[in-house]
Amino acid sequence: MAEVTGGLHTLEDIRKAIVDLRNQYKRVHWTQFAYEDANVGTVSLRAGASAPDLIQLRGSNVYAYAFNGGVTTEQLFGAIEVPHSADENATITFHVHWMPTSAAAGNVRWALEYYLVSPDTTIPAAANAVVVVQAAAGIAWRDQRADFPTIPQGADPALVIGSQLVFRFYRNPNHADDTYAADACVHGTIGFHYQINSVGSRQITVK
Repeated sequence: MAEVTGGLHTLEDIRKAIVDLRNQYKRVHWTQFAYEDANVGTVSLRAGASAPDLIQLRGSNVYAYAFNGGVTTEQLFGAIEVPHSADENATITFHVHWMPTSAAAGNVRWALEYYLVSPDTTIPAAANAVVVVQAAAGIAWRDQRADFPTIPQGADPALVIGSQLVFRFYRNPNHADDTYAADACVHGTIGFHYQINSVGSRQITVK
């Protein structure tokens, strides 16, 4: 950020210098990127038909959703807005925090069906889909994070600040890739990692 130059002889000079620095701060963009999180607690997601059960974490008074490992496909629904600090030319990586409820071996297949809803655009006829298959830790109640394939921010429609990621998150235990027979508990948050290149946007709807 540039320094204030010249003499500050009056209160008006000081006021103008402060305004100038503030405007420079609003315009700042970083030459190096960093990562941030946009997420929501899984227990606060909307549960429709075939909802996962709320279970106690290790018999405590803390509850979380557990996705069936038998025959029932269970699902949750939600939406997250792309923050104004996001780099519109980068990608985002959706992820979920979960834990196995037993020490059994096997893989859990998490699936995400989603729309990228950019401001003032019409969504396409078909939703997009990504999946991730991850092995259970072999230790009950061990925290794990499963990262989905990246979602391009230059997609059609474009994923810009203020875009909405509207999603269905589910587990189909009948899929051949899902071999973990016990419940898989989503105890924490679900959301996406994204790159930031500014402290915000210059305008409410313009980066």
